[in-house]
Amino acid sequence: MKKIFSALLILSVLVQACSKSDSGSGTNSGPQITSTGFVNNHAPGNKLNNYRLDSGIIKIPSPGTSISFNYLNVPNGIPWSDTLKSPSNLIDFPGATYTIGFKDSLLGQNISLFRYYKANTTEWSLMGDDYNAFTLSISGTGTASIPKQAVKKNPVQILANFPIKYGDSSNQTCLSALNATVTTPPAPPLNLPITGPLTINQETKVNSRNICWGTLKIKGYTDSMQTVVQEYTTTIKNTYSSTNMFINALIPGILNSFGITNGQSITTKIYRFWVPNKGLVMTINADGSATVTTGL
Repeated sequence: MKKIFSALLILSVLVQACSKSDSGSGTNSGPQITSTGFVNNHAPGNKLNNYRLDSGIIKIPSPGTSISFNYLNVPNGIPWSDTLKSPSNLIDFPGATYTIGFKDSLLGQNISLFRYYKANTTEWSLMGDDYNAFTLSISGTGTASIPKQAVKKNPVQILANFPIKYGDSSNQTCLSALNATVTTPPAPPLNLPITGPLTINQETKVNSRNICWGTLKIKGYTDSMQTVVQEYTTTIKNTYSSTNMFINALIPGILNSFGITNGQSITTKIYRFWVPNKGLVMTINADGSATVTTGL
């Protein structure tokens, strides 16, 4: 049973939805990045070529203007690529412009989903995930079945607003849910299995700020490029519940065994480097690792 909830903890990170408020830029200094380059590069069929920079090497950006970001001497890691696909489920994700497929193995079970995005002249947004059905089955422990479902964001989560300008900011509060069915082994006193629903509700709070601008030098590009840096912070809170009182009673103890409390919040922060006519060139994580997209 512990392994089942460990798997569901991982799955729940994939779930979100949101509402937003914006504040306008207090200044027009620095470049303004329109959607043109990003939308062109994120058309279905395009391949995005990436490489990773090692954790801890890159300094986290600070607010300011006319800053020089020179990463030419930072060693790059193993390259990989993402191929963008045409959206097939436009009923659940109307207006989606591309998807990216994900495949993974969890406790010996294959998991596949498609993540749906929208990129247009005003925004880049994450619409949600389309899951194929799968079951986690562990001998002597029980099963957790996730049916085929579209985990939609209502409304969609705005990842960036175009044009991207220094000083702009926005806030979002996001809600979504992932549904599963849990079945335990036979238990006393009747020695019968317990089957019931499990819902993972997720609240995501988002704060986006375009904190600085300057010039960027990075491997994969020959020229120094103007850039605006977007600081994107998310705080995610997962809440587990079941309408079955027996399964609901098991949740706190199982979560506590992993050092997690029901309703615990986790905050992450990333920094996106936007370049005119190219779009998103580099993303830095708070630990100093980074992903660079080349050939834009």
